[in-house]
Amino acid sequence: MPRCARPAAAILSLILLGNLSPVSAARPLLDLHKWDAYFALFAPDSNVPWKPALVRLDTYSGAAVDFAAFQVEPTEVIVAGNAPARSIQGRRARRVAQWRFLPGGGYQFRSSFVPVPLGNREGFFVVEARRANVAEQVWINRTRVGIASKESPGEVMLYGADLGTGKTLAHMRVSLLRSGSFITRFTDEHGILRINDRPRPAFALGEWGASRAFLSLFPQPPMPAALAGMALESATVRAGDELKVTGFARVRSNQDYRAAHGVAALSLRYRGAIISTASVPLDEAGSFATGLRIPPLSATGDYTVLLAGAGASAGASVHVAADSGNLALALDSPCARVCDLAVDPPVTLTARRDGKPSSHERVHLRVVRSPHIRTDRDLRGDEWGNTVIADDDITTGPDGSTVFHIPAPTDGLSSTYGVTATQGGATAATRLSVAAANGVVSLQLDSSTFSADAPIGFAVRAAGLGGEPLAGEDVTVRLQHGANAQEQILHLNTEGAARGSFGSPNLGSSLVVARMNGRYSGALDAAEAIVIPQTLAGVTRQSSDVALATDHASYDAGDRVSVTARSGGGHGDCLLTYETPFFTQAALTPVHLGGASNVFLARNVGGETKAGALFVYDGEMQWTTVPLHVMGRGRSAAAPHSVSEIVPANGDIRLKIDEAPSPARTIVVRLSAVEDTGSARFESLPDLLTVGGTATQVSAQSGRWHAWVSAGGARAGTFEFGRRATPQPQDLSIADARSMYVTWHVLHPVSGRFSVPAPATAGRYFMSVLEFDPDGSVGVQRSWITVR
Repeated sequence: MPRCARPAAAILSLILLGNLSPVSAARPLLDLHKWDAYFALFAPDSNVPWKPALVRLDTYSGAAVDFAAFQVEPTEVIVAGNAPARSIQGRRARRVAQWRFLPGGGYQFRSSFVPVPLGNREGFFVVEARRANVAEQVWINRTRVGIASKESPGEVMLYGADLGTGKTLAHMRVSLLRSGSFITRFTDEHGILRINDRPRPAFALGEWGASRAFLSLFPQPPMPAALAGMALESATVRAGDELKVTGFARVRSNQDYRAAHGVAALSLRYRGAIISTASVPLDEAGSFATGLRIPPLSATGDYTVLLAGAGASAGASVHVAADSGNLALALDSPCARVCDLAVDPPVTLTARRDGKPSSHERVHLRVVRSPHIRTDRDLRGDEWGNTVIADDDITTGPDGSTVFHIPAPTDGLSSTYGVTATQGGATAATRLSVAAANGVVSLQLDSSTFSADAPIGFAVRAAGLGGEPLAGEDVTVRLQHGANAQEQILHLNTEGAARGSFGSPNLGSSLVVARMNGRYSGALDAAEAIVIPQTLAGVTRQSSDVALATDHASYDAGDRVSVTARSGGGHGDCLLTYETPFFTQAALTPVHLGGASNVFLARNVGGETKAGALFVYDGEMQWTTVPLHVMGRGRSAAAPHSVSEIVPANGDIRLKIDEAPSPARTIVVRLSAVEDTGSARFESLPDLLTVGGTATQVSAQSGRWHAWVSAGGARAGTFEFGRRATPQPQDLSIADARSMYVTWHVLHPVSGRFSVPAPATAGRYFMSVLEFDPDGSVGVQRSWITVR
């Protein structure tokens, strides 16, 4: 470059640099006021005029929030169903209050309860929270009226009560939204309105003076015209074997279910392909018992058994274990019923190739532990505490077998172990239990997630190792969150069950532990409860403050059902109900010393039957229901039971029927080496007859909140948290046990006493008895038999 050009280039560079903005190495300051746009507004569903009106405000900064309250009509805001409420335009509504609130707390999350200056006004209001051009609205219903609904396929029953006195509201005006228009009805002298209209209303608005109460009514499916169900001999089967199947079909006749006639068509399917089929006529009891041949070359996997008959269908799954390269695997444990907690449970793996013991076979073993024993239902793969405790290879010895020991639990929790052995296409599975006591307790939380302002509700059920309910026993339930703990003692009813709750739970994860007292001490169960700031539950829940009991565990159709309910603070009138899918019987009883009682007549109708109670307490409606076990046509029935639990080898197991004998009755008796699981559980069949049911809703219940809707202007910011990638969930399902049945008998006894042959080998056997009756009823009985 020429020397004279250098100054010009330098001058040009200086000019260009002079036109550029200065560069700073530091980051620009964060505009913290952007957090002002992040807030959320909530309001309780229940709000009575004699209590302070509150809304909840969640903020991320301490900037002031301007509030305003407007009085409007409910129909301007509320939308029937699950749709969010509508916002209103403040300039068109009547403003009744205006104020400013300072959350404080600086730039951090803060949840505040903001008083709404409404005094003792009654009516429907909208509260608006605004920061600059960002606004949210929630509704508040200040009412002394409460309505409850009992919704079933047969009818809808509405009940109105004064939330202050607890008395019923006779001749209350009720507006029903049906097919886009409102129709007006009135409650009767008992405060009850029954609705049988078709189509059904989607919304109900009760009015009493200036107070309103409303509910969005659930759609209810009709009762099915036909039902079908089946159970398998075992949840697992080997290729080449015959799978025995039994089941039933029922058709609806008015309000109950009767035995169906025709043909039951069965098919075994795998990945959409039909593997095997069978057709068998239904007998006089509307039942069948037959077999499906599993082809010898069937692949290992989970197959589906489908049943079609009398216009109904049913399905069940079965695991087929194939013989891979003529290799067959088997798992067995000497403690087929319940293993001793003091020793590591032994399991024997046997490998046979071409029918002969196969040595030095390398087999993969997987063991999943669930720290629970369930007697009332089968275990799920998502149970709390399910853990893989073994996932490795083992090798068979010279005799084609090997014994391995499962580590016994050291935490004192009764446990169930699912064991699976695989090699290539050959598989074997079994299940065994280890009990810490001579009984088991099952803890069931109402949900896995709870709101901080709602109690943790739960149910406990206890039974002996044979499944018999432990009525009258006590259970201690403890909620543990770090160093904080709550504890209560529950008394089990005649079904070995009880309900309870813990109030004011701590945020985060807590452990709930149920422990039996007295002679069954050592039996315990546990579950995890996660408490978050807000769940916004969309349905009403049962109240743990209401206790409901019946005088017997089961009833025959026509029996008197005595129902007694208690509530610590209930007053006024108590609504007691006998609920079926077709109708709800109601009785209003004055509350005396916090309790009420009534006697109903057990009705012979199909579907689920419950008893219910509803109290008014402190401006809220508190309710609960309990199932009723009513035996009759098209329902569950008493099955034959063994006369003796100890029988000689090659002798007879004598059974007795408590009902009048009928040659048209079909009875299936199965003896197996282990307790049945999965699709082999006979007791699942009577449960299929408890279809339908009654849903309960109340308009006034504490702990239920609804969220904001955006008003005019910009939308408020919200935080969303998510993972970059969702991890693949681990398979923690418990393997089903192979029933390894010893005998399978299908009988039509002509007398009340009959027998089946006992096994030739001494030991303990699990006996399942299934009864199908021509009147449509289905019964089951389970017990352990000792053969000596």
